[in-house]
Amino acid sequence: MLKKSLGIIISIILIIILLLQINLKETIIEFTKINIFWLIFLIPTVIFSLYLRSIRWQKIINNQQIHTKSLFKGMILGFSANYLLPFKLGEVYRSYYVGRKENMSKTFVFSTIILERIFDGIAISLLLMIGIYFYHPYKWLFKVLILGGGLFLIPLIILFIFYKIPYFHNIIDTYLPNFIKKYYVNFRECLHILNNPVHVLNIFAFSILIWIIEAINILLVLKSMGILLFPAAYFLILGLVAFSTLIPSGPASIGPFQYGYIIALAIFNINMEKAVAASFINQICALFITVVPGIFIFYREHLKLNMPSGTSSH
Repeated sequence: MLKKSLGIIISIILIIILLLQINLKETIIEFTKINIFWLIFLIPTVIFSLYLRSIRWQKIINNQQIHTKSLFKGMILGFSANYLLPFKLGEVYRSYYVGRKENMSKTFVFSTIILERIFDGIAISLLLMIGIYFYHPYKWLFKVLILGGGLFLIPLIILFIFYKIPYFHNIIDTYLPNFIKKYYVNFRECLHILNNPVHVLNIFAFSILIWIIEAINILLVLKSMGILLFPAAYFLILGLVAFSTLIPSGPASIGPFQYGYIIALAIFNINMEKAVAASFINQICALFITVVPGIFIFYREHLKLNMPSGTSSH
């Protein structure tokens, strides 16, 4: 409850500060200039991105008996929940849904989501590095790259070391409480993919492709507002916006997401009003494209929002 409240409070504070900084009338005018034609293309790109995420998720789970259809539905439900609930609780919900649907340990499924997010962070860092190299090698951007990339690369290295060295397993088995051991065993199970470098590279290739599509989504949003930049610039914007969502926040990362856009577009001398409008257009479109099918799945399968305690470690 504290984490949920913290995220909502941060979002409210940032939105209040934002409203004090921008010219609201000019921001509204920016919305009236939108060319809807370019936003229509977001429908196939967002859906395709979710489908690729489902295939990658199956590769991380590394079990061919798990149906991609279940993972795709889980992905849509998870992203829908992220747009409606604070603190990215959609990740927990999709682990529960897929675990129940495929009769898998919910803890194991959630562990694969953590690993998935690590691959995401590394892929985003690589694309951000490309954007920085080609356009704006400012020192502060390198600091963002190092900090953001480190948040994902260092945990992967640590996990690999823990997985490969039996000594650490013995420490956990000897000194930690049983309930932690249970979660650790499930998490260690999903790390088996690290034994196969080719498989890991395959997952990473999917991660790069997924985030290139996300960069294309940003291109379409900006194009709808009459903003056209060089290709690698969208990688730079993508990286800053994506890393901004690491800040605890309310539904849809509202607040941090807006400031991610503001900071990124300021590099290209685009004013705050356009940046704020672009950020909300991005969120509204993504929300509509994911939440509508998410609601359909939710009611068709007679799902419930609550996740019963006691099923999380099934």
